[in-house]
Amino acid sequence: MTAAEKLHQLIQTLPEDQINEVLHFAEFLQQKQQQSASANVIPPGTLTGLRGIVKHREST
Repeated sequence: MTAAEKLHQLIQTLPEDQINEVLHFAEFLQQKQQQSASANVIPPGTLTGLRGIVKHREST
């Protein structure tokens, strides 16, 4: 059984308010993943790219 299938089974046993909490957390994780993926894209040769390089260097 996959993790998605286990999660689906578990959610069937939860009350609606807890299902909403699970949903909000999953949406948070999805948003976090999308933000980290877009943060890694730095267009080369542009002012935006240079700013991205500086931000990246400051964060390390």
